[in-house]
Amino acid sequence: MDQGFITVPGSGRANQPSARLQAIFNADSARARARGRRHTLVAVLGGLGLPLWVAEVWPGWLRPELRSVAAAAWALSFVAVLVALGAEAIAHLRRGREIAGLGPLPVLRSRAAACTPPAEEED
Repeated sequence: MDQGFITVPGSGRANQPSARLQAIFNADSARARARGRRHTLVAVLGGLGLPLWVAEVWPGWLRPELRSVAAAAWALSFVAVLVALGAEAIAHLRRGREIAGLGPLPVLRSRAAACTPPAEEED
């Protein structure tokens, strides 16, 4: 066995930080998926709003039946955007809660700061 290599038996809590970190990554990816879903639905909302806007400017351009179908589709996609916004907010809160559960981060110091002696107080 190599003399420079030391092994220390681990406790059962060794996997706990990695499980917390995995939970943060899962919450972060859920938040990213929710954000992408919201962006897609906002694009659909804009796409459905364009024919409605044109139909209001030129009333004869779209038949009344199609106008009501387009308005219902726009309203449904608006509700979907609101639901996606709520899901994104929940994922954001979950991610924050997981990060807070991880505890305080260690303070990192540069090598230059670690090697310099502490400054002496001046009188």
